[in-house]
Formats: sequence, C-alpha cells, structure tokens
Amino acid sequence: MARAADTTPEDFDEQLRTIRSFYAPRSAAAFASGEKMPDLMQRVANFADAQQLLGEGPGLQRLGIAFGDGRVLGNPTQVLLRFEPAYMQLAADNQL
Repeated sequence: MARAADTTPEDFDEQLRTIRSFYAPRSAAAFASGEKMPDLMQRVANFADAQQLLGEGPGLQRLGIAFGDGRVLGNPTQVLLRFEPAYMQLAADNQL
C-alpha cells in the first residue's frame, strides 16, 4: 500500500497512526450518526477551501454534504457526499 501511495512503508505507517479507522460497523454507525459529524465535516470543508482542494471560492456554496438525519451542510441542491448510517447499522445488526 505504501508503494501505491508513493511513499515509504515507514511514512505510510505514520500516516495510519494519525487517522481513525472503523473495523466494527457498530462504532462506524455511531460515529456517522453522531451530533459532531456536521461540525467535523464543516472543519474538513474549511480545510479543503483553505487549500483550494474544491476549486476557488467556498466549496460548500457549490456542493452539499448530507447526513442521515436529513441535515445538509452547504448546497442542498448539489449534494455530493452523503453520510448514511443505515447501512452500517444493518451490518452491525448482522442483517446484510
């Protein structure tokens, strides 16, 4: 995986230590449906805007992020990222 990411195994391992991965569907569903998710995605969008990863100008004026409870961050007519915890909950309940 390090080679595919064009980095060394040591750097790749260091990157993995800085992120949170979900190996159990129950914890993933809880995180995706949590109250902090919109705030976290706002922080991600702010970072992306600062780095111009979404083009020039505020990215959330052009695209939206939807959450499982129906809330939308940004442009509700152009939702390109959805956090739908229902499928993770089905996995947690062994119903997939």
